[in-house]
This record gives sequence, structure tokens and C-alpha cells, in this order.
Amino acid sequence: MKASNQHYTSSFLSTFFFTLTVILLGLNPLHAEDFADKDFTSAEFVCSNITNGGTITGGGLSCGPFTTGTLIENGSSPAGGSGAIEYVWLKSLVNVPNTVGNAFWVMIPGTNQETYDPGIVNQTTYFIRCSRRAGCDFYAGESNTLAFIVNPPLLGTLSCEASPNTLNTDNSNAVQNAADCVGQSYTFWSNSLVADYTPQKHWGVSNGVFTENPDGTAIFTGTVTNNALASLVFNFQVVLSGRRFEAIEGSPKLDLCLNSSQSTSDWHYYAETNGVMIGSGALSGAVVQITRFGEAFQVGTGANQNQPNIFGASGWLDFNVLAQPTTGAGLRANSDHGDFNFGIPNTPILLDVPSECITICAGESIELFASAYAGSGNYSYAWS
Repeated sequence: MKASNQHYTSSFLSTFFFTLTVILLGLNPLHAEDFADKDFTSAEFVCSNITNGGTITGGGLSCGPFTTGTLIENGSSPAGGSGAIEYVWLKSLVNVPNTVGNAFWVMIPGTNQETYDPGIVNQTTYFIRCSRRAGCDFYAGESNTLAFIVNPPLLGTLSCEASPNTLNTDNSNAVQNAADCVGQSYTFWSNSLVADYTPQKHWGVSNGVFTENPDGTAIFTGTVTNNALASLVFNFQVVLSGRRFEAIEGSPKLDLCLNSSQSTSDWHYYAETNGVMIGSGALSGAVVQITRFGEAFQVGTGANQNQPNIFGASGWLDFNVLAQPTTGAGLRANSDHGDFNFGIPNTPILLDVPSECITICAGESIELFASAYAGSGNYSYAWS
């Protein structure tokens, strides 16, 4: 189409008005007829799109499905460009990057808001919020990846008393940092996980609580802050299970400040370690799954490996980086293992377990009681 008037009507997208302005810079005035033979059909609308997808917060770790508290909230809004913001949410059952054409990430229908509540989450699921400016075709803004980690639910326990064993002291115990042989005070050792932020591997704990339950489990929660860079923070929750009073194969672990003469007579162990660390501060948006590495989690006098005469605990961890921090250098995916090492000043003492629970000699018998937790209605039991 040739332009023959001061206004040009586009035949694509919508109507645009191109106004010719005469600028007096000593030049001759412009006239519409000067443009009569010009072709403007190549003019295109250029969107001003999102340049920063913002952040989302929520997620966590659950034993069994998430049924409440699943709202994913806005941490920071998308930025850049101009115009109204349009949203769409994606989910995946596999923690892989969201690349064009990736079959693992699927769009969630009807998700056009800044926040999203997935409702009941029955299996481990990852979420991303995408955003664009109105009029743009491509969702250029992408948030951090948020994880809902679903672990198997606790199904039941066995006891050799009708009432399960309990602790004879307050079973919720504040923890304290261990003092190691080289002068560091710490609870968490991160190896090279944050090596691109700082060479410091030791982290101190705040609001740390180690709770041992009568069903053979324990829960360890708190916040750790890097000893050199206070902006590096993780909030963590760890679930331990399979408590045993005899050493699990490969345990105990006696190194750091301990030696082979260390008494382990009051030690007990946990066969399984499962947990999650959620980044805060400069690590906001990061999610790290932790599982047992090597020897079993150990609890007892000297068990923190640093203080032979102090009641404490320690455990070794595999890291699985589920989501990177929203900004900054990022976590190292191949960071080798990490540790928890801490003291428990209130010294929780489990009630003595009757010997018949541990050892049954030939010709002896013992009655066992099952306590089921999962499901609803009346239980039926089968023993083998």
C-alpha cells in the first residue's frame, strides 16, 4: 500500500497513526506529497516485553501428600517492558530446565494470576511461573523453580509394649554449634556447595531443634548461616527414621576429633535421612534435597565428632540441587557430600528399651504391638 495521506491505516494487527512532524532545522518544510511514493507496509508492532521474571515462594517437604498450605506466593513481581502483565504456570514431575520444546514441562490451564494454589499435591512436583507483556507473543519472564517434595508417609511402628516408648525428658531439644578441632563453631558443613560465593564451608545454627519421637523417628529443624557471608542462609527440615540401638553396618563414624577409644555405649542411630534446605537471603529461590551419605546418623556422647564429652549428633548428607537461587553465582551441583554436627545440651535420654525388644533367645517369645497411622477406618493386620 502507498501512503497518500497524513494518516496511514495498517491492514494487520490493528490501526496505527503515523504523524509526520515538521522539524525546522533550516530545512525545507515537509509535505505529504513528498511521501506519496513511499511504502510503509513493512511497519511492525514491536512489543516491550518482560526482562525479569520475578520470584515465587512456597513449596517444601511432606511425608505423604500436601493437603494444605500449598499456595505459591509472589516473592517479587516480574519487571521490565511496559503494558499489562500476563501469566501462565507450568509444572513438571522431573526437575529439568524449562527449555523450548521440553516435554516434561506442561502448561496448567486457567493459570493467569500472579499466585497459584495447586491444591492437593500427591507426588513430587515442580512449578514455574512465566510472564509476558500484553501484545507480546513470547513469555520472556521465567521465575525460579519451586519444589513440593512428597516422601512416603509413615505407615506404622512396632513396639514390645502396648504404649510406645517415650522419652523421660522433654523430647524437644534446642541444639548448639559444635566446636571443632580447628576453632570453627558450626552445625552445618557445606563442602563446595556455595564455593562460587565464598570458600567458607562452616555454618552456624539458629532456632535449631532436634526432636526424637517414640515411633523411631526424629525431626531436625532450624536455620543455618554461613560463618563468613551472613547473606547466605538456609532454612532446613530433616526427617530421620529407622532408629536402632545397635550400630548400623558401616557405623559408627569416628574421625575428626574422635579416635577409636571413644565410648559409643550410649549411642543410637537412624537408618534413613531425608530432608530439604530452602534458601534465604542471597540464596532465595534455592531448594536442595538432602539424603543419607555413608554412615548412619548417630546420636550420643561424642557423636558430633568434635567434642568427645558432649552429648550431640552428626550425619552425612548427599546434596541434590532442585532449584538454583533466583540471582547470584548459583550452587554447585557436584559439591560432594556435606555434614551436620551439633551438640544437644539437654541430653535427651530414651527410656531403657526392654532387652526382649532387642534380643530374643532360642525358645523365648515376645508379644509385639503394631500401631498403624495411614489411611482411615478399621485396620486389618497380616504378620509374616
